[in-house]
Amino acid sequence: MAEGWVSEGGISRRHVVQSALWLAPAVVVAQALPAAVSSVVLGIPSVFPGPWTMADLIFTQLLGGTVTVANFAPTGAAAVDDVTLVISVPLTRVGTGQGQVQEGPGWSYLSRADTGTDALFTFLWTGSLEVGASTDTLTARLPKKDVSTLPFEISLQASGTSNSLNVEGGAVPVTVLDR
Repeated sequence: MAEGWVSEGGISRRHVVQSALWLAPAVVVAQALPAAVSSVVLGIPSVFPGPWTMADLIFTQLLGGTVTVANFAPTGAAAVDDVTLVISVPLTRVGTGQGQVQEGPGWSYLSRADTGTDALFTFLWTGSLEVGASTDTLTARLPKKDVSTLPFEISLQASGTSNSLNVEGGAVPVTVLDR
């Protein structure tokens, strides 16, 4: 053996160590793969807004619109439970007061929280959305601050739980138009 590195069969200790170093990550990946392959695909709540408009209804300034939330995850994914919808409105365009559910079975109004720039109106739909299912359409009304009829943008974002984990869909921008 030359300096203790090469055996009589021609395989060096250095080659054995290098092979082990290359093999170790492969063993770790192979052990982790079955868990990843068998894991549950989570549902994702997707927002589908209808039209949103400003309206002066008998001296009550409101803005309002419709929205539906669906679970369009791949077949076999988990359901999305208890959908929370947050509607973000610029503080410069929203009045004092709370949101309202004008129509929408299963929907309820939860709260309003003002951040530095936006008012966040939170609504809750109670139920379970299987893959391909959607909530009943929410018709919501929010207080409007000014008499400006210039269009402005709000944001709608849904979240919920899927397989006991919190899931959140992407924020969807919506332009609010004059009626």
